[in-house]
Amino acid sequence: FVITGAPSAGKTTIITKLQSMGCEVVVEAAREYMEEELAKGRSMVEIRSDQSAFQQIVYDKKKKSESKLDPDAIVFLDRGIPDSVVYARFRNVHIPCLDEESTHRTDQYKAIFFLERLPYESDDVRIEDDKSAQEIHDSLLKIYTG
Repeated sequence: FVITGAPSAGKTTIITKLQSMGCEVVVEAAREYMEEELAKGRSMVEIRSDQSAFQQIVYDKKKKSESKLDPDAIVFLDRGIPDSVVYARFRNVHIPCLDEESTHRTDQYKAIFFLERLPYESDDVRIEDDKSAQEIHDSLLKIYTG
């Protein structure tokens, strides 16, 4: 099950609540990576300075975690592979492996929960603004609904 939507739509809050209730979850790869790097003392500017490398790392983390999932298990993902396609395009980054993912079949997921936008709130890892969040929302809606 994928939980997706614009930045600041409540995905991580829902994933955290599901996890506290004992559900199996996969946390957002980008947030996990950024928090790991911040804990090592790197700044957000350093972490995101090379968008190609950043998007590749996030995609690789998602691909690896999704490939390990039991197809019969109930697992909630904080964003799916199509999100990586949207973010790479949004950042004007070309990653060859994402070209094939641009046609990634969303029907491989049992269900997709697309969250409506909430008022944008900044945090330690978000760099988007409200306008960018709307653009990402629109692109995610398009890729998930065809």
